[in-house]
Amino acid sequence: MKIDPNIVGSIQSNQLNGVKTTKDSSVDFKNILMNALGEVNDAEKTAQAIDEQLAIGNVDNLHELRIEAMKADITLNMAVEVRNKVMDAYSEIMRIQF
Repeated sequence: MKIDPNIVGSIQSNQLNGVKTTKDSSVDFKNILMNALGEVNDAEKTAQAIDEQLAIGNVDNLHELRIEAMKADITLNMAVEVRNKVMDAYSEIMRIQF
């Protein structure tokens, strides 16, 4: 499968919006991680707020409710998979003998 470098560049620039850089203009991993977790949290809060509005009876558009719930589910699943990959990489590094 061939990956278009323009797409990768646009994804990277979108992910780095609002991320602080250090003195040498490199990106701080902690800030990227915190921003990503903040986005997951925001998606979960939005879905929960819409659920509460549905319970009260203030939601007319059920499609919006389902879309927001799916967005929250997808972002949470992605965060879990990224965590799993990071843990696998860490385990692999720890097995390396020097």
